[in-house]
Amino acid sequence: MGYKLEQVEAIASKLRALPAIEPPPKDLTKQEVVKMLAKEIKSLQKRGYTLEQIASSLKGEGLDISTPTLKSYLQKVKTPNKPKVAGKELSKTLPASSTSPTLPAAGASPVAEVAEVKVTGDNKKSHSKSGSLPRPDSVDL
Repeated sequence: MGYKLEQVEAIASKLRALPAIEPPPKDLTKQEVVKMLAKEIKSLQKRGYTLEQIASSLKGEGLDISTPTLKSYLQKVKTPNKPKVAGKELSKTLPASSTSPTLPAAGASPVAEVAEVKVTGDNKKSHSKSGSLPRPDSVDL
């Protein structure tokens, strides 16, 4: 059976007139719930509640969470995306005056930086930057 152009246009018009459907609400994970409640939880801690008491209260509200899990999720909320070195925050392990280490550019040699090499009259090299010597396996330029 064939369809006429007018029929297809009428169907298309009716389809366009259909109301939008709201997507069903997304179920949140326990970690997302703790993240959303973090300020309230911190406030309770400041008022003297322990994490164990708070976890018990949350269980009473339908959020079945253990005290260690609650503590872990709160730590993740407190320190999001901070680089860590051997389990410690990077900012705590580096002195304030140090700068971020930079990697050599793509294709660059990983040889230690030498600022300037001077050749003296007796053909001995001296380096203007103290402590910056080429690695023993590198070729002197």
